[in-house]
Amino acid sequence: MLNFREWLRRCSEGVEDAQNLHEIAINHNPPPDASWPNGGSPDESHPRQWKHKDIPTVTDEFGPEMADLKHVKAYIEKLAGNHPGEGQNFTVWSYDGAFFRNCFTVQVPNTMLSTVGKVMQHWTEKGASPHQCKAVFVTLPGDKLVRLIRKDGRDMAGRGVEFEHDSFNQNPGNDQSFLRSLPRLLSDL
Repeated sequence: MLNFREWLRRCSEGVEDAQNLHEIAINHNPPPDASWPNGGSPDESHPRQWKHKDIPTVTDEFGPEMADLKHVKAYIEKLAGNHPGEGQNFTVWSYDGAFFRNCFTVQVPNTMLSTVGKVMQHWTEKGASPHQCKAVFVTLPGDKLVRLIRKDGRDMAGRGVEFEHDSFNQNPGNDQSFLRSLPRLLSDL
C-alpha cells in the first residue's frame, strides 16, 4: 500500500520551490490505495476525495502528447504560423554530452529559437526514447556552423555561440574530432 508521504514525494519529483509543492499537494488527489498520515482516511469532511486510479504525475507546459515527434513539429509550426514568411529551415539537434541523439527540421524565425530549444529538450528527455539533453543546437542547410541555442536547461539562443564542424555531410556527429572536443567547448562557456 502506498502511503501519503510516498505519494507526495512521487508527485513532487522535479519541483523546485515550496509554492509549487503546495499547489501539487492541494490540487492532486491521492490514488485509491493510498493510506493517510497517522493511519487516518478521508471522509466526507475532507475536501479531497480519492478519484485517481493512478499516481498523478507533475506535468509541464507541453503535456504528455509532446513526447511524439508529430505533435512536437505541429506545436512548433502552430507557433511559427504567427510569423508567416519569416522562417528559415533549421535542423535542430539534441546533444547528450557524448552524442547527437535526436534531430528534426522546422521552418521558424530566429526569434523562436528559444522555444524550439525548449521543445527539443522536452522531447529528448521525455519522448519515446528518452535521453539526457545537455545541449541543443541548430544548423542551416549547407552550413557547417552549429549554433548553440540551449545548454543545461538554459536559453542560449541570443548569445551567438557557434561552432564549426568538418563533417562530410550536414550531421555534426559524423565529425569525430568535433564530437570529442564538444564537451570541453561547452564546459568553457
